[in-house]
Parts: sequence; structure tokens; C-alpha cells
Amino acid sequence: MMLRCLKTELRKAFQNKMFFCSLLVGSLISITDVAQNAVLVRRMTRILENSSEISKSAEGFSLFVRWIAVNGVTLGSNLFYFVWPILAAIPYGWSWAEERKSGLYAQIVSRVGRRTYFFSKYWAVFISGGAAVSVPVLANLLINALVCPYCVPTVLMAATPITNGYFLSELYYSAPWIFGLLWCGVDFLWGGVAACMCLPAGTRFRHQVMVLLVPFVSLILLDAVCSMAMSIGSLDHLELSPLRLALAAPASANPGWLLFSLLGIFFSVTFLGGYWEVVKHELN
Repeated sequence: MMLRCLKTELRKAFQNKMFFCSLLVGSLISITDVAQNAVLVRRMTRILENSSEISKSAEGFSLFVRWIAVNGVTLGSNLFYFVWPILAAIPYGWSWAEERKSGLYAQIVSRVGRRTYFFSKYWAVFISGGAAVSVPVLANLLINALVCPYCVPTVLMAATPITNGYFLSELYYSAPWIFGLLWCGVDFLWGGVAACMCLPAGTRFRHQVMVLLVPFVSLILLDAVCSMAMSIGSLDHLELSPLRLALAAPASANPGWLLFSLLGIFFSVTFLGGYWEVVKHELN
């Protein structure tokens, strides 16, 4: 029963217009980043005449320096890593609130039960939200490979934003492709937990727009609080903001213990909060 319900929820999550809309917007932002990188690379090759100088200078325009998850300076990168919580919520974050409002929720739980409904709904929201964030990031890496020179980053490169203390920094300098693929997985997890923030909110808000904005508004507020904590508490050497931890190279270090601790906290809060609202709260 659980597996069949999960398959149904996944089909509903990936076969609706909202999922494709989110994927389209994320892809367009990703392509904007590629276009800006293409212009910069073309300009560089026109300025430099000597091929050896081009090879030497190309390190600053390496694929793994210009990738959207790393560069943090292009319009596409800044825009994507500002709106990613909305992109994560759009595919299926609205479904619980909408089904509760329409009465479809009562029909489904009468057949499968509240717990089965919640577990299936949670994972469908998580997976669709993760895909909406990670797919454009992966596509950006692959498309940028067509326009940016492939240079393995070196520690001495001035343009390299990842230094000691960053998550998988050693892998970044030894096997950057593996680093890139693993980071797409990290963005998948961030997209998933952000999308699931809509589940507890679905009981409080009846309008889809308000529910979809909950992850974005919450992470913006957390970003402001974390910025104050970093400055007041002398923690500026660590990146505490979940909004910016989706970047592979935030302004401050993102060690693995910090990254996965925060992911674990978000997962626990969204899962337990959603379970209470969907399974327990409705019993009262």
C-alpha cells in the first residue's frame, strides 16, 4: 500500500505543470549564467594573443571556477541562489494545502490512512523539490563545459573561491568532476528540505502562494539572523545561513559537519512538523 501510494504521489509530483514551470525557470537562470561566461571567455581569448598566455590565464576561467554553484558573481549565480527555495517549493509544495482545501485529502486517507498518506506525500515533495534545484545546477555544469576551458583548479589560483575548511575542498582540487556531481547531490538535499517546509505551513495557510513563499521567507529571515550571529558571535569564519549554504563556495567556510548538521535539523523539523500537522493535528 505504501509503495503504491508513493508511486502515485511521485507521478502527480512530476507530471504537473508546476514542476515543469519550476524546471523551466531554473534552467533559464542557469542558461543566463552560461551566456555570461561565454561572453567573458570570448573576450579573454580576443585580448590574449599568445597561446601559452591563454593557457596560463585560462585558469581563472576554468569550468570549475565559472560553474554556477561556485562563481557567485554572475547574474545567473546570484539570482539562482537567491530564489532556489521558491523553485524547490513550486513543483509540489502546494499539494497538501490544495488537497486539504478541495477535500481530496479526506477521500485519500479514508483509503490508505493518514500515516501512509503523509509518508508518501513527504517523499514526493522532497524528491520533486530536490530535482527542481539540482537539475538546473547539473545542467549548468554540463553546458558550461562547452564554453569554459577545462583547467583543474589549483590552490594558488587567485580566482579559486574554495579554500581549506570548505566541504570536500581536497576533492575539488584533485577530482573536480566528482566534486561537482556530489555538490549537485547536496543541492538536491537542500531543495528537498526547503520544499518540505510547505507541509507544516499547509495547515496554517489555505492559499497556494502563501504556502509556496514559506520556505523563501523563512530562509531570508534565517539569513538575516545568521548574519547578525556571525558578526556578533565572531563566527564569521563559518557560513551559518542555510540560504547561502546551497552554494558550493559561500563567503565563509562550509565544513561537512556544519553542512550536514543543518540539513539534519531541517529534515527533522520539516518531517516532525509535517507529521504533526498532517497526521496528528487533523485528528483534533
